[in-house]
Amino acid sequence: MSKDRRFGTWLFISSSLAALALRLIYMFQVRDATLFKAPLRDSAFYVARAWEILHGDIIGRAVSFHSAPLYPYFIAGVMGIMGENQGLWWLRLVQALVSALTAGLLSLTALRLFGRWAGVATALLALLYGPFLFYSGEILEITLTLFFLAGGFWLLARDEDPGLKRLMGVGALLGLAALGKPNLLILAPLLWISVGLYRSEDSTRPWAWRKGLLLAAGFLIVVLPFTLRNKLAGDDWVLISSNGGINLFIGNNPDANGGFQVPTGLATNLEAGSRQIAETAKGRPLKPSEVSRFWFDRSLAYFTGYPGDAAGLWLRKTGLLLNHYEIPNHYNYYFFREYYAPMLKWPLVAYSMVLPLGILGLAFGARRNRRTRRHAWSILAVALTVILFFVTSRYRLPMITLLFPFAGFGLALLGQTLLARRWKLLGMAMGVLIIGMILVRLPLIGHTHFEEEFNVLSNFWFSQKDYAKAAFYSTEAIRQNDQSAPAWQNLGYAYLEQGDFVRAENCFWAAIALDPNFGYAYGNLAKLYFDYSRPILAQKCIDKAERLAPELMGRLAEVHDMIPLLGHQWDEKSQRLIDDLDEKEAETPGLPRHKAERAQILGLRLEKHNEALAILDEIPQASLDADSALAEYVRFMRGRLTVVRDHMRFLD
Repeated sequence: MSKDRRFGTWLFISSSLAALALRLIYMFQVRDATLFKAPLRDSAFYVARAWEILHGDIIGRAVSFHSAPLYPYFIAGVMGIMGENQGLWWLRLVQALVSALTAGLLSLTALRLFGRWAGVATALLALLYGPFLFYSGEILEITLTLFFLAGGFWLLARDEDPGLKRLMGVGALLGLAALGKPNLLILAPLLWISVGLYRSEDSTRPWAWRKGLLLAAGFLIVVLPFTLRNKLAGDDWVLISSNGGINLFIGNNPDANGGFQVPTGLATNLEAGSRQIAETAKGRPLKPSEVSRFWFDRSLAYFTGYPGDAAGLWLRKTGLLLNHYEIPNHYNYYFFREYYAPMLKWPLVAYSMVLPLGILGLAFGARRNRRTRRHAWSILAVALTVILFFVTSRYRLPMITLLFPFAGFGLALLGQTLLARRWKLLGMAMGVLIIGMILVRLPLIGHTHFEEEFNVLSNFWFSQKDYAKAAFYSTEAIRQNDQSAPAWQNLGYAYLEQGDFVRAENCFWAAIALDPNFGYAYGNLAKLYFDYSRPILAQKCIDKAERLAPELMGRLAEVHDMIPLLGHQWDEKSQRLIDDLDEKEAETPGLPRHKAERAQILGLRLEKHNEALAILDEIPQASLDADSALAEYVRFMRGRLTVVRDHMRFLD
């Protein structure tokens, strides 16, 4: 074995082992955290699908909507080997190993592209990179995706003119990566052109361009089985997943902010909500590919209808892509660092270090040879796909992963020029580095808070029917951000389940005040008013919920069907109360308390608020001065009736 191969083997093994050790420390630090133990959001879907696979449903029953159709099979494989009870813990340990090997592969890629110093520098950066540690513990596809991506470019980095077997391997690995992040599909045509059109100087083969077909073949061998699965399971030709159109719209619409900001009507169930809106607009059932096309057309309409706004949004997304902040769209890196994982507060490598070094490496190393140029163009292509959709910490990870060898080269360049005292070159390098550091620190994101994470914890305890803990975490979310409509809605639901109707009502209306289109708040108000025997308000809230969140109607169907019966019974009971009151007034006419009781029946039972307020105004002030209890009751009734009247007007 040559010295270079021995060095490469040593570098790979040592960097992978060091990276594994750090990832295991992280796993043990967060192992008891609620957000770590309980699969939630996308993780819950992947685990549920893995259970189906383990119990015999291999193909599934629908077209893949989520972007990682391979990942549930990976989960099922680990759970099948390690046991279903301990499977998720072992899954994370396996992901820790995969993440560690990714760091090793990146060091080897840098070694092949730029030499030993760059290889060592890349190893140090990759094994200490904080987001790699964080995401290795999440039940998400990203760790596998980065491993396959790093593996494919490690194979490509070996030769200017890759061999036939290696090209098939590159295609297969990139296909596997695209099964985790479909935006990586852009690499297939890019590398096909790069490899297929390349002919070495000593090559006499007239068919050299056909080598690109081998890369495409490796890619298709991996991807097409999942395309066929979509056809068999859902009777629709979808290459990987059907969420491309709605994801494009999320990143490109008049209300988009450049990150993963889902419109309110789609926030609870993105798949069902996006399909329902598309089918309502088209007036017929749609296949998943047609739903995706509907949202693609909506995005295209935004591009063509508001080109100036779209250009400004793309400029903002470019800034967010370069920015140091790790934008969450599942779990929050900073939340784990603050509450669960002290290790993330260690002096780890951050995006704000890798990106400037990567820019430096690109500036001085991208044009070194065909391999570095191919790698650099791939980074740019992946970056453009992120900007096309939206920017989050997880979505830009493939781009920064490809950038690591250049970052290692940039760090090695600084060290070598300093040791060699090449001051002019060092000055130029520092200039590029400073520009990168300025770009990464542009003030594009203001104060951040953790209300989303506390809302997730609240929802988890709802699922466990522990409403006291749900209320606690909802309150914490409101303390983080009192303008969070979901937090107020969650707190109201916790109070509702505990029978505290007054607090629940106030919370739901607070959520609606912040977001008048919050269908779930109206749905919960309908349930509250039904339980509170207020059929008129319940019906109006159901009508609102039906318009704003049609997916709620299944849950509210029983309430909807029972309201006419409740209303009839309520009217009869109210009339009996009025008749009883008429008898009392006939026996002892003119008592102010009787007027107050009549106002309560009319206003808070029959929703005749103005009539009730007029009756309260008839009570003489002298009577109120003489009876403090009556005065307090009338004051309360006036305030309550005014609030309910305003709510009724809002619902109308």
